[in-house]
Amino acid sequence: MATEQTETYNFVVGANPSLRIQHNVGQVTIRAGAAGEAHVEVTKRVRDGFFGSGAEADLEKVHVKVTQDGGLINIATRYDDSISGKRVTVDVAIACPAQVTLDTKLNAGTLDITGTQGKTNVQLNAGTADLSDVTLGDGSSFDVNAGTVNFQGALAEGASVSAQVNAGTIKLRLPQNTAADVDGAAQAGSISVSGWRLHEEHAIMRQRVSGALNPSASGGGRLHLHANAGSISLIAQ
Repeated sequence: MATEQTETYNFVVGANPSLRIQHNVGQVTIRAGAAGEAHVEVTKRVRDGFFGSGAEADLEKVHVKVTQDGGLINIATRYDDSISGKRVTVDVAIACPAQVTLDTKLNAGTLDITGTQGKTNVQLNAGTADLSDVTLGDGSSFDVNAGTVNFQGALAEGASVSAQVNAGTIKLRLPQNTAADVDGAAQAGSISVSGWRLHEEHAIMRQRVSGALNPSASGGGRLHLHANAGSISLIAQ
């Protein structure tokens, strides 16, 4: 049986707020909402574990700090060592303006982002990140250890975006008319491209991909791709 507790936070924000999230285990959901305000709902759960069932006292050992400093909203989770043996998750649901800067670090769990625009940095250790109808601003990045990122959206004009994966998977679905130069390298992993013609070089334990997605387009950005033992797919839609 699970013991749970929900907390809500409401903030007044400007035209382009920033969210910084450092999360351990659970689900993080970010949705584009109304301008000028941000809403955060945090649900802590402690389930039956090897050493017995979860109790209200265990919830006090799960710390979620939600603060605002000017245009920055910071969300960080931490567990006391004494809660070991329990199954603990923290789910965070956020509604914020569509134009937002996101910096998200997730140890394990799921990340779901929909409808946002702006610089987006996702660092994923293990788990799954799904981004839909998202426009990536300049300086956006994906850094994946053993998880999976599924991205569907677009690049802002002139945006430089990087994606690197260790042993996981990154799938980037972009409009076919995307204007961007691609520079990609893979060690034991792979980079696949569907819907565009790029220059590819293959050698033992080595692959390089380069070229413009649409050579005749102007004002394009740049995609930097690197795969160690994982895979990156670049797909036109």
